[in-house]
Amino acid sequence: MQRQLGELSGKGGTSNVALIIVLVLAFIAIIGILAAIAIPAYQDYTTRARLAEAAYVGNSAAESIAQYYYQHQSVPSSLDVAGFTASLPSSVKNIAVDSQNGIVSITMATAPIKGQELLLVPSLDTNNQITWKCMSQEIPDKYLPRQCRQQQ
Repeated sequence: MQRQLGELSGKGGTSNVALIIVLVLAFIAIIGILAAIAIPAYQDYTTRARLAEAAYVGNSAAESIAQYYYQHQSVPSSLDVAGFTASLPSSVKNIAVDSQNGIVSITMATAPIKGQELLLVPSLDTNNQITWKCMSQEIPDKYLPRQCRQQQ
């Protein structure tokens, strides 16, 4: 044993290659774990941001509809008739109004909520003022803005 240790120390000792390989593999594993946590959280965040933007544009459309209703005492047949001319963000596929009940539907254009709708539902309060309730029957609550989440 002494002879082998003497031979190793005579040749410069053992190399640090094994230690370097272990450290590199540990670093790669840590980066993988962090990515597995961060990527889904970021995707949820961007989806919530897109829905908040859609709700903002939807509120603008709702205001146009309310103004039209106060002037004509009827629901407009389309958003164009109501005077809504704002451009849609890329995350919104379509905004429409139901001429029967005044519900504004905002159809989303990006995954994971592509094709699902955010609704702004009007109602008249005791002073004959329109109030809007934001809701969705399709989009999970975790993505919706706070004011649109179902009360539990």
